[in-house]
This record gives sequence, structure tokens and C-alpha cells, in this order.
Amino acid sequence: MKVYSILAFTVLFPSVVFGQGLFESASSITNDGESKNFNYKLSGYVRGTSYFGKVYNADNYEVKSAYGEAALIIKAAKSSLGSFNAEIRFRSGFEYGKSINEFELREAFITRSLGKLDLKFGKQIVVWGKADGFNPTNNITPKNGVVRSPNPDDLNIGNILLRANYQINKTLELEGIYVPVYRSSIMSYDLLPWPEGSYLGSPVLPEPTIENGSFALKFKYNGAKADFSLSALEGYDILPGMYLTDFVLNPDYSTETTIASRSYRDRIIGFDFSTSMYSFGIRGEAAYKYILGEDQNQYYSPLSEFYYVLGIDRSFGDFSCIVQYIGKYIQDYMELSPPVETGQPQEYVEYELAKVNRLYFQQSREVLHSVSVRPALNLFYDKLTIDCFGLYNISTEEFMIRPQLSYNIADAMKLSVGGEYFKGNPETLYKLISPIFNSVFVELKMSF
Repeated sequence: MKVYSILAFTVLFPSVVFGQGLFESASSITNDGESKNFNYKLSGYVRGTSYFGKVYNADNYEVKSAYGEAALIIKAAKSSLGSFNAEIRFRSGFEYGKSINEFELREAFITRSLGKLDLKFGKQIVVWGKADGFNPTNNITPKNGVVRSPNPDDLNIGNILLRANYQINKTLELEGIYVPVYRSSIMSYDLLPWPEGSYLGSPVLPEPTIENGSFALKFKYNGAKADFSLSALEGYDILPGMYLTDFVLNPDYSTETTIASRSYRDRIIGFDFSTSMYSFGIRGEAAYKYILGEDQNQYYSPLSEFYYVLGIDRSFGDFSCIVQYIGKYIQDYMELSPPVETGQPQEYVEYELAKVNRLYFQQSREVLHSVSVRPALNLFYDKLTIDCFGLYNISTEEFMIRPQLSYNIADAMKLSVGGEYFKGNPETLYKLISPIFNSVFVELKMSF
């Protein structure tokens, strides 16, 4: 770890001192008498972040997270060959009761342009959809559901994939993606208060074969008055369920269970659009998810569903607001029934896992209705930004709120304070996770 720290300091310190302009220049390299331009740019940030919240099942408070993080972003291009992007992060501190020292290559990919065709290969983050925060069509990039960061983009996890974009004409584009190796989202399963005798095992992953890869296709129209796209994806879903991998019934009738995450194969057909009417922006998304093969009707997988979002946004000078309706219809929905008294003990464990999976899949009702709102205000010539995201689930009567205030101390330095608050009735997801994630935070970030 000392070696990583020394390397990070050596790279980042000159950047902070000499500023952004140092890395924006271009150099010219001559090869066999031929001039070939090589342009590059380095940027990044250093930040300190802390989260504070209530101790689980207690009245006192604790430091839930405190870490320092340095990031280096590299962008380079050679006109005759192509370009590459990379982002490296190093984080050290304390989180969830443990010390952390993490070195992460978040993205690293090469882009090659062949006329109307752009090819990108490597570790990438691909975000689909036009709605705010809830995107039914965004199923390529897995999420880190336990990350603590004021920036929602930090939830995205890079994955190895091949991406091709073909520009048919000025308004039409075709995009294709192949993900050869599955990578799932990181869930908060291991942070839950599991009963005595329960253990977390290794994830159940699909074999890294060609047929187990994920394939996606997207047709995009970018017009003067409206944008829309149609998409299709087939592969293993990035959102896993909880699965019972081992069950032992001891002679004294106590049990030992091993639980792990397990994915399932599905097909997703999606549509999104954005347009404007008078002074209002209008955006929406919808997707139909169909569970495939042997993963249908399993306690670790969701039911097939329709997921849809419709939003309206409007700006009034320095004030803006986005309001969205979020809905779900669960196909072939049935209430979960506990095993009959003559059932095997293992069936009771699977029933309890099925209930928790329903919460994480947001399938606790046949139809769910939610509303989200995000007002934002910029003051003092954009030096101060006040932003607040709120969500209320009308069907389950649970809600969350995430306020944040950001102040630009200087062009490259920003102070952010805010918090996260979840609340729900018993047997709801927000009730389950609120002791873990309810907190306030402070962050100081310097970019270069």
C-alpha cells in the first residue's frame, strides 16, 4: 500500500501544483519522416469524504465512512490509429466497520474509427436511458449498491465489452454491444443482519462461454425536435437475487445455511424518448423484462415485468425542477405463500429469501406507483448549488430523500454537504436498509 501511495502522490502532486494547462498541450512525433499527431490530456481529482449516522439498534452515532480518494483520468489520441481512455482510482480509509485500501482501474478502453463506424473495446461504463435516476433501459452497466459517494455516477461499475456505433446518417445511429464476461451489481446483502447460523458464500456465476455473454442492440434517432431509441438486450441480468447454496440440519434441529448471489437470464425490450413542448422538457422510458428458460418462476429471480417512467422538467432562471411518475406492472403476479407444515426445513429458508428478493426486485405488489421530484437552485453565479432528490412509493408508502448543498470555494475546489434518509413500513425495502444508509455527509474535493 505504501508503494501505491507514493506512486499516486508522485503522479498527482505536479498536476495540482501546475494546474490544468500543463496537460492540454499536444506533441508531435516523427516516424520515418512522417508527422503523426499525438494529443493527450490528464485530469482527475483528490477528495476527502465522511459519512455519519446512527448505530444499528442503538441511540448513539458513529462514523459510517471516512476515506480519501485520488483519481487520474487519461485521454489520448493518435490521429492515424485511434484513441484511448483510462481512469485509475485509489481509495483508503474506513467503511462499514472495516479498513479499506482499494486500487481500481475503473475504465480502460480503446476507440478506433473506421469512417461511419466507431469501435470501442475494453473496460467501459455504458449508461442508457433519458429519465432521471430510474432507467428501465439501463441494463448494461452493473451498479455498486453499497458505495458511499455524493456523486451518483460513482455507483457505475466498469465491465469488459465490445461496443460498435454506426452512423447511418445525420439523425440515425445503430449501436451494438457484446459483453463476453458477466459481472453483477454489488448488493447490500452482506450488510443485512442475518440470523445466527447464516453465512455468505461465493456468488453463483455463469460460465465464461460465448453463449453466456450478453448481447444488446440499440437504434437511435436524434432529430431537431425529438430524440428516441429502441433497444433489445439478452443475457444474464446485472441485478442478482439471493440463493441458498448449502443447507445443513444439525441433530439438535439447528440449521446452518450458506447464501450467495445468483443471476438469471432474461430478455429486455426497451424504448426511450425526449422532446420539448412550450417551455417544458418531456422525457420517458419503458421496458419489458422477460425471464428466460429454467430461471423462470424461481425464488432467486424476479417475475417478468413492465417498467415505465414519464418525466417533465422546467427551468425558471436559476431554479429548475424535474417531476417523474415511475410505475411497474408485474406479469403473472402471485402472493408468496409459506410452505405447508409438512414441508422440508430448507423450503422455509427459500421462502424467506424469496420475500427479501421481492423487495430488492421491487415486486412486492402486482402494480406499483411512485413519484420522484428533484428541485435545484443555483445562486451567486453558480458558486452555490442546492439540490434535493425525493421519492415516494405510493403503493408501499415508503420514501427517501437526498438533499445536497455544494459550494465552489474556487474554480477547482468544491465543498459538499448533504444526507440520505430512507423510511418505510415493516416488510418494505427502505425499512430494511434504512439503518445501514441513513446518514449525513461532508466532502471536500479538488479537481485538476
